[in-house]
Amino acid sequence: MGSLGRRQRRGLTFLGEGLSKGLRHPIIPWLVAVPGLLVLTHAYPLWRLLQRALSGEGENIRWLLETPRVHLALVHSLWVSAVSATLALVGGLVLAVLTTQTDLPGRSILRVLFLSPLVVPPQVLALAWIQWAGPVGYLQQGLRWILGGQGSLWSLYTPGGIILLLALFVLPIAYLTLVAGLSRLSKQAQEAAQLDGANLLQVWLFITLPLLRPSVAAAAALAFLGAWGNFGIPALLGIPGRYLTLPTLLYQEVINFGGDGFGRGAGVALWPAGPLLFGLVTAASGGAGSGRGPSGSLSLGLAGLAAQRDPLCRSLAGHPWAFAGHGCNCPAAGLWPALGLV
Repeated sequence: MGSLGRRQRRGLTFLGEGLSKGLRHPIIPWLVAVPGLLVLTHAYPLWRLLQRALSGEGENIRWLLETPRVHLALVHSLWVSAVSATLALVGGLVLAVLTTQTDLPGRSILRVLFLSPLVVPPQVLALAWIQWAGPVGYLQQGLRWILGGQGSLWSLYTPGGIILLLALFVLPIAYLTLVAGLSRLSKQAQEAAQLDGANLLQVWLFITLPLLRPSVAAAAALAFLGAWGNFGIPALLGIPGRYLTLPTLLYQEVINFGGDGFGRGAGVALWPAGPLLFGLVTAASGGAGSGRGPSGSLSLGLAGLAAQRDPLCRSLAGHPWAFAGHGCNCPAAGLWPALGLV
């Protein structure tokens, strides 16, 4: 018994020393500080926002489910986001191929031009297009003078105008993501297919595009989320044109001092949070099965998306994370640092 007791005491002493050394590891403070910071700056504010949305004995949720204009705003947001993301994806793929796979002169200058929307706020982009191509813009005035016509030739205050500017705004996100994906591809499979007699189109359809599929999925998801959470463009073009989207509906409810406007705005912000998070997870894990996950593409795309944050989201409530991405141009903005580490 005495020998067994000594062995147990030695084992406990060894275990205690191991735990003491482990707790002194330099990574331990980070393991405690990072989750604590995320809870303080993200989980708790979102929880309070959820509480506000659920307040009022379910009146806010009932308003969400029964109000036709909420459903209309949801349909409009889905439509303009999907179409603009598709246009940005196609354009980004073409531009990525031209600037990385060809010897096009002036490629570096073209890259800077393609990425310029990253440093231009969306409302500035919308104002510039209104001034240039709006009803009294320089382009329409010149065309009316040449053609001798009267009145407006087209209008930007339509779904088409919103889709056009959203596509231009999220184009750099798709471009960065696809450039990163193309840079990670091995050229051995393409060269082998060409040696076997495949032409350029066959190489792209059967070799390059399947290998690029994870990056395409990430680019599509990020472009959709960038268009979905954009406020500046739908506000400047959609409100005058009476085309309601979820970000503009949220803004209108928050500034509405009658009733529980902030509670309704909180409900609008949190209502589509599930599909948005699903899109992010899909983009993050798109290539897990093939072992070529688009982590580099996703990180670059998220960096571009984070660069498009709109200061308006801070002016609404003083918290850039408070609206789960619908009041600013960085959807689920608080998730970027975490997802950028994958």
